[in-house]
Amino acid sequence: MNKLDMARYLSAWNQLPHRVCLGGQKNFQFFMQRLKDDPPSALDSSWFKRLACLAVLYRSAEKTVRGLKFPAYGAQIVAYLIAGLSLRTNGQFN
Repeated sequence: MNKLDMARYLSAWNQLPHRVCLGGQKNFQFFMQRLKDDPPSALDSSWFKRLACLAVLYRSAEKTVRGLKFPAYGAQIVAYLIAGLSLRTNGQFN
């Protein structure tokens, strides 16, 4: 996982898929600005576990959407799918 992936996963889960759809670098810039404006309270082991879970969830969604063979916009579909899942579950998952 690199910095662009991390920004993608967290932005989509924070219900900002329109930012994810701008591309890796632009999304990362917005992500860093949000961190600067509102830093997380603690980056402990539970935060990193949550990030790993988001990575698995996001990559699973990518694999599923790829298997459905959409002709285009697969990355955008995944970003909005993850944002919708976050909205429906109120950002809570186990």
